[in-house]
Amino acid sequence: PQKEQRAHQAGGRTSERQKSRERAIEFLREGRQYEAAPLLGKATGVAPWMAMRLIDELRTRDIPFVVAPYEADPQLAFLVREGHADAALSDDSDLLVYGCPRCLYKFNEKTGTAEMLAFSALRSAEDATGNHLFDGKCADEWALWRDGLFVDLCVLAGSDYLPSLPRVGLKSAHAAL
Repeated sequence: PQKEQRAHQAGGRTSERQKSRERAIEFLREGRQYEAAPLLGKATGVAPWMAMRLIDELRTRDIPFVVAPYEADPQLAFLVREGHADAALSDDSDLLVYGCPRCLYKFNEKTGTAEMLAFSALRSAEDATGNHLFDGKCADEWALWRDGLFVDLCVLAGSDYLPSLPRVGLKSAHAAL
């Protein structure tokens, strides 16, 4: 099952890279380089030789590094939780599922800025009507969400590892939990 799961993930990433490449080429043909640039980044894969070249360079410069054994998200979340890093930078907010205390996403290469989302800020997240999503409906509700229900919510709504259930998104998963 793990081998099939990795193949499914790799196939999905390959498809997404191809879509990004095609859209980037369209933008370039239209003279829209600024819009093409982030798509070109998403269209690029990392080959093992590239990773080895980076590792060799880091060793040459005596820069400490960690190689994640599988997916990087759990490793990054661990490093932030344990105080080895202040925050983790990612293309999306998947790190929250692993309880990463501080996630930086939507990185802007030109300005060097990113948006930060703290896991603890989910406690005060509200829906469109102003109701708290993860705290206030029962005693110790935030503790329940923080300690497991949030992961359940993300799994029910779909993840990188499993397809979502038919007609189950974040809203319906939240309501069910």
